Amino acid sequence: MLPRNEKKAIILLIIIGTTIGSLFGLAVGYFASDLLFAGSSFETTDDLRKSISSANTDLGTGKNKSKNKDENLDLRAILKPHQSDKIIYTLKPKLDVKFSFVNVKTNSYGMRDVEPALEKPKDTYRIALLGDSFAFGWGVERKESFAYKAEKILSTKLNKRVEILNFGVPGYSTFQQAALHEELGRQFKPDAILIYFIDNDFGLPFFIKNYEYPEKLFEAKEFHKLKDKDKEYNKYRQFLDKMNPNYHIKKLSQECKEKGIPLFVAINPNRKAKRMRDALWILKEDPNVKLLWMRDDFVKTVKEREIDIRDLTLKNDPHPTPLSHGILAEVLSKKLFESLELS
Repeated sequence: MLPRNEKKAIILLIIIGTTIGSLFGLAVGYFASDLLFAGSSFETTDDLRKSISSANTDLGTGKNKSKNKDENLDLRAILKPHQSDKIIYTLKPKLDVKFSFVNVKTNSYGMRDVEPALEKPKDTYRIALLGDSFAFGWGVERKESFAYKAEKILSTKLNKRVEILNFGVPGYSTFQQAALHEELGRQFKPDAILIYFIDNDFGLPFFIKNYEYPEKLFEAKEFHKLKDKDKEYNKYRQFLDKMNPNYHIKKLSQECKEKGIPLFVAINPNRKAKRMRDALWILKEDPNVKLLWMRDDFVKTVKEREIDIRDLTLKNDPHPTPLSHGILAEVLSKKLFESLELS
């Protein structure tokens, strides 16, 4: 039998047609795959790579600049396939385009960030931010994102230079975030790692139907009908384990322990936050994984400022508005500051 906590985690795995729930539990509606890939879904990761490669990616003169500055590009136009099935795709480097109706620039490493020095500057505290479209800053300018704003707030609070290096990529799940850090993020020798966790980080990138077993995949409820002795159970249990964020967070934690740096997990403060916290059994098992619990402070701030919930999400899109990003930055920097002061 599966441990209770692991059962909870697998229940939350939505393997087929996963959608993102409403932001912060205050907005209604779901974020389906058509927001990313115009209604497309892909049978395998190779199909996704082919779709990215065949997309109209003529961005100009080799500098990844759009010929028409007012042209709003499809997501595939800013991605490039990656040969690893743990990463699948990354952001293109040196972009200067309009995407999700805002300006998006990437540095030479394919990060939506300024060009960082590989060698950390003196007297700098460097945090590697791992995440998906929320961390990336979907639909907001870079300087409006919580990553940028939290960096400025923390620099003031700590009275030293703080860098929050943004490795967020739209659509990523935790296993991809961990793999990208292993390949790229660790080169920057961060002083801490911060995972921004949302509810669809359990399992596959939601626009991919299938990953390893093209003949069949079980939805969570169907998976639980299987018995331990069933060969199919063992087969798909191994598959789900590969997607389970707990194991990837555990692996990151082991690396952090070896380097003597903290690993933070910030759970998106929506109505599912408590459920996500319970499903992340690694938070209870590993004291090196430090939870940054933001929901209470976020909800309190919204109530105290009498903010209209419609102002928290983008129009027809549950991603956070600049206003939401600002509140997230306040709460996140506060929690980080408290943890860093105690360490």
